[in-house]
Amino acid sequence: MNRFLFRCRWPFVAALMVVAAGAAGAAREPQAGTEKSVYVMVTDAQTNKPVTGLPASAFAIREDNIDRDVVRVAQITEPMSVVLLADTTTAMLPYPTDLRTAPAAFIKRFLTNSPKSSLALWEFGGADIPVETFTSDAAKLEQATTKLFPKGTFSEVDMIAAGSAVLRGQNVVGSNLIEALAGASRVLAKRPETRRVIVSFNSDLSTESNGVTGQQAQNELEKANVSVLALSMQAHVANGPQRDNVLDGVCPYSGGRRITILGIQALAATLENASDILTSQYVVTYSRPSGSAKQVLVGIKLQGVKASTARWAPK
Repeated sequence: MNRFLFRCRWPFVAALMVVAAGAAGAAREPQAGTEKSVYVMVTDAQTNKPVTGLPASAFAIREDNIDRDVVRVAQITEPMSVVLLADTTTAMLPYPTDLRTAPAAFIKRFLTNSPKSSLALWEFGGADIPVETFTSDAAKLEQATTKLFPKGTFSEVDMIAAGSAVLRGQNVVGSNLIEALAGASRVLAKRPETRRVIVSFNSDLSTESNGVTGQQAQNELEKANVSVLALSMQAHVANGPQRDNVLDGVCPYSGGRRITILGIQALAATLENASDILTSQYVVTYSRPSGSAKQVLVGIKLQGVKASTARWAPK
């Protein structure tokens, strides 16, 4: 089965939500012994706010269709390595201030919540380009956001009126988000932290480059043990069907989530909540009596909440 198209069902768990808000799954490095651990995120189904303080009895784990016993659950405190991908395509021309202030809000909240973590800032308008390398220096990163500028010359009205025909014009810069997912994963693979995350935000109005397929991006994410939390702003004309399909697939598969917002006004607050989601994860430890596994699923035995982990099982 093509893993990029994988969908799962687990009927006996009352409120299983495997395509929910999530963070990185278990570390790809081998875990000694019969106890294995995965990172799990739990959020309120209505508000997307993180749900904390749950007991071990609230979780269910299944590997390769075999139920596992949950041994213990703890709120996670270890640092993570994050790449923030900013949309600098022509679609962001109407929002130059938000393009800088919204990432700055995420950076401030994230490093306040997790000061020992490292964050890198990239853009993906026309190409995936690092703006600032990994650092825990919030001031340095916030200064880097001032370098973010939308590229191109068309107005939003022009782009909406002409749709994808104009978006192929030489004065319009499209999206390289899928390529950036793969590129950032390769960089994150070299990081010492086992918790590795990509956070992105994009406008649905921009077209997407076809340089990297969704399956290729997913393969890079899995090899590097990276989860994706993607924020997408709905537009009058959606010019990235390939991008939509990829994000809808890789986000839940990697233990992440795709969140849709209706306007630029919600971007900063949604990014701040993304920070809260990432820094409120659980580490769930369970027993694997013997052997290895390929796939792991997490269930949550509560109504009105969503939980997720990466689909690949720990070694």
